[in-house]
Amino acid sequence: MNLTGAFLVSRATIPLMNAGRWGRIINMSSQSGRMYTGFGSAYYAASKARFVGFSRVLAGELGEYGFTVNCVAPGRIKTAMAATFANQDQVDQQYIARTPLRRVGRTADVVGAVTFLASGAASFVTGSVIDVSGGFFIP
Repeated sequence: MNLTGAFLVSRATIPLMNAGRWGRIINMSSQSGRMYTGFGSAYYAASKARFVGFSRVLAGELGEYGFTVNCVAPGRIKTAMAATFANQDQVDQQYIARTPLRRVGRTADVVGAVTFLASGAASFVTGSVIDVSGGFFIP
């Protein structure tokens, strides 16, 4: 459902962006879609990895119209979904130990990245993955 939803929403909004001659598509991936984290399932990781490929190809196809398409790939963020882990405190501590900034992210951290990508300041950023992980993923 993850990728199907993004595909359907993109397909429905591209004509609207075309009419306005401006547009931003920002997809939510995950660190699980970029690397083995030890925290996500294979199914979840596969769906999130697909966002990266989908976004990059769509960025190539829509660039000539001035639209940007990017992904945000959060690490461990304090959300309702993160709280569903039965051993969430243990998972938090494992994440923190592997993260240079030594903390779990906040929703405001993700909001900041999305706000940047939606702004005019990101008018030359497309086909990118913005990691919001406190340094968990450093290639």
